[in-house]
Amino acid sequence: KKYFENPIWAMPVNYHESVTKKPVSYRSLLDVFDGNSRLLDLMNPHFTFRIRKGHASIPTGTWIRVLPESVERLASALSTAPQITRSSESEYVVESGDTIIGIAKTFGVSTRALLEYNDVSNPKRIRPGQKLLIPKTSE
Repeated sequence: KKYFENPIWAMPVNYHESVTKKPVSYRSLLDVFDGNSRLLDLMNPHFTFRIRKGHASIPTGTWIRVLPESVERLASALSTAPQITRSSESEYVVESGDTIIGIAKTFGVSTRALLEYNDVSNPKRIRPGQKLLIPKTSE
């Protein structure tokens, strides 16, 4: 009572929580929030700066909070995201002079998919000898 005599409490926010079953990009969630990044960030304060800036994907098993009226849109966004399957046959060892863009072009995958699949936040951080798994998009 000494420090907070008459606190004014905010109204509770009604929300729905969903768990990601695969990596999701921040940009794909922005569509669920009609492009309102402020609301997305307020409802999901656990997203790091790197996720919010698009340098890292939202990992599998992460809780995502949405407004109750957006539950169906979230389910649709999560289900229509490309499914990436891992295969031990698709592995590439980085060589001196390689770039993420060059590797992605060689294997016919998007740069973003290659980065997210290998949890690489900075494409300039790949090193010779590093093993990258090459994603295969299932149709």
